[in-house]
Amino acid sequence: MAAGIVARSSTESQLTTVNGTAALECWRHPMTVPTSVFSDELFDEVSLEWDTVCREVDHHKQAAAQEVSSEWSTALPAMESEFQQLITQGDWQRGPEDIFSIIGLERNEVRHSAMMAWLLDPLGRHGFGTALLEAILEECFPATKLRVRGTTTIVCEVARGDTRAGHHRLESRLHSDY
Repeated sequence: MAAGIVARSSTESQLTTVNGTAALECWRHPMTVPTSVFSDELFDEVSLEWDTVCREVDHHKQAAAQEVSSEWSTALPAMESEFQQLITQGDWQRGPEDIFSIIGLERNEVRHSAMMAWLLDPLGRHGFGTALLEAILEECFPATKLRVRGTTTIVCEVARGDTRAGHHRLESRLHSDY
């Protein structure tokens, strides 16, 4: 080897001395290091230490992966069994929770109110008469024994005063002759 040139052959790095200064080229990014600090022995020692550290890290990663794999191989059959039990009991359901989610209207209160008003209207073309409205009243107020008599009107989205935000509050109302 020629005087003044130190070289390492590697696919990842090459050490050369230029004008009395060692230059380490790693992945095409040169780094200048004084020659006196970066000797062949130091380079070999650091390389061995680095290889040892890398092996230890790999060993710890493999051990951790095996531990997680072992935990999952134990837990997965129990989860699959519980999943099948929930399906068998009818307690596992999937998909949208309501018809509005299916048709993409899950966050449209005005349309929801209009649908509820139609369903609760005893004279609506749905044919439920007072049955649905009375069932809801019974569920909400079981002690009162409310019954729908006479003319019943369902009103949607009635403005009820200003709110602190300066907007009208909207609500639905039921008017009935009791």
